[in-house]
Amino acid sequence: MNKKLEKHGYFIERNFLNRNTVDLLCLYSLKSVRDEISIPGHDDSIEHKLSWNIRDDGHAAFDSILGIMTDKMIQLCKVELFPSYYYQRIYLEGADMNGHTDRPACQYSCSVNLGQSEQYPIYILDKHTDRYTEALLEPGDALVYMGCEQRHFRKIFRGDWYSQLFLHWVDETRPECFWDGGLSAEELLKQYTDQWKSILYRK
Repeated sequence: MNKKLEKHGYFIERNFLNRNTVDLLCLYSLKSVRDEISIPGHDDSIEHKLSWNIRDDGHAAFDSILGIMTDKMIQLCKVELFPSYYYQRIYLEGADMNGHTDRPACQYSCSVNLGQSEQYPIYILDKHTDRYTEALLEPGDALVYMGCEQRHFRKIFRGDWYSQLFLHWVDETRPECFWDGGLSAEELLKQYTDQWKSILYRK
């Protein structure tokens, strides 16, 4: 395992996504709100209420990123990893995030800054010092962390908007979490190619 990840439970990877990619993803995140693909937060927590979120069925612009970045995460973490799921959210003024650890599907997690009006730090508990560290990310930077182990939170957001992408992986000990318990990309592709006639030759 990556020595920083093993010792501290997290590390910051600058330029995890290159600027062209992150600018396109930020564009898609904002466009998704305008086009009513993203939905407003729908529960009572301030984090969700004051935000725009990609629907549970995902978004074509983000679907491939989890798979594309898997090899890079394996190299960074020095662990064999399998994709779990992703989520994209835009935080709005007044949002915050209570301290928590994540569900089992978030064993190896990555929080990527896609774009911002102002910075919005995330605070994560350092396994070595037992103190919280402030992580300030620029667009394209990522906080890589052990989501199920290291508590993390955000304070109240005083800016206008902050777009971020959550990416999650698990190791071989959690096969029930591969693709979040759903179909893999290979299995989904087979479903579509098996239906090629009805898809490609619609009347």
